[in-house]
Amino acid sequence: TDMNSVSIGIELDNSGVDTFTIAQLNVLEALLIKLKMEYNIPAANFIGHADVAPTRKTDPNVYFPWKYFAERGFGLWYDDTANIKLPQGFNPVLALKIIGYDVKNTDAAIEAFRRHFLAKETKGTLSNGEKKVLYALMQKCLQRVIFCFQVFKSCMSSSSFFSSSTNLIGSVSSLVHFMSRI
Repeated sequence: TDMNSVSIGIELDNSGVDTFTIAQLNVLEALLIKLKMEYNIPAANFIGHADVAPTRKTDPNVYFPWKYFAERGFGLWYDDTANIKLPQGFNPVLALKIIGYDVKNTDAAIEAFRRHFLAKETKGTLSNGEKKVLYALMQKCLQRVIFCFQVFKSCMSSSSFFSSSTNLIGSVSSLVHFMSRI
């Protein structure tokens, strides 16, 4: 997918191993507020380069304050995972795919996930605690999809939302457009 033609990329000057300055983060936040308002960008659509291209990109680094920005509506975050019990057969690779990672290279996707959500730069198998974070994020994404389908189903039964000539392809296209806006 050509993300560059349908997205806005923002680069922060950073060596890749340093923390970000307060000035950088303040300017970034002001810019994100403006972009979110002007283009009606959903919170889930604020992602990092490594989230899109985990085999080619590693930015932003582990020092980027993803949680801070997610709390302000720029990205997703997870809630407390202490009481999560992973279901039998939980598939972390499928969960990574559901939350938006390209899993052709599973190791790279896991590293990008850890960098973004756990502020860790490590390799290897996901721990039980890391799987709980992944599961919590997957649940948030699935809830969003379920909500969209419920709204769509409600709209499908409303003659005021669709004209009688609307076909299934147009309806699905409307659903996809609606989902991209929440």
